[in-house]
Amino acid sequence: MRRAIPLSAETRAAASSSALLLIDFVNPFAFDCGDALFRRALPAARSAASLMLRAHALGVPCIFVNDA
Repeated sequence: MRRAIPLSAETRAAASSSALLLIDFVNPFAFDCGDALFRRALPAARSAASLMLRAHALGVPCIFVNDA
């Protein structure tokens, strides 16, 4: 379990007027060379997930945008 980090009033105020926009994060990698790209994209996806958790903890909306 993660330990809560105390936030300053300044940080909370900045978070209240922010949003996290995640674009094209849903991808099955079902194409030629998709496996190779997946392996390279996985560390970035993990970092994005960590950022999303921090944003959520601050009450920052997380918006996912993906094409169909």
